[in-house]
Amino acid sequence: MNNQLVEALLQTILALPEAERHWLEEQLSYQAVSLDPAIPPMKQALDLIGLAATDQPPPTDEEVKVILEERLAERYLSNSVKLFS
Repeated sequence: MNNQLVEALLQTILALPEAERHWLEEQLSYQAVSLDPAIPPMKQALDLIGLAATDQPPPTDEEVKVILEERLAERYLSNSVKLFS
């Protein structure tokens, strides 16, 4: 995309009323999330539903730390294994 086109697009967006700019921002954010191959939209929705529909207490700080470490290991170590396979 050339610089002139980007500049013209930016000027057009900035000329929109605030409500339309907000709507455009929401649409672009939604599209960016739904196009992220790392997080399928259905899984993301199910995870959010699971958070809201539980009778269990929230995880402790230590449990959250373990969950995050497992997720990071799963995400980055599995990618490095693929690189060296």
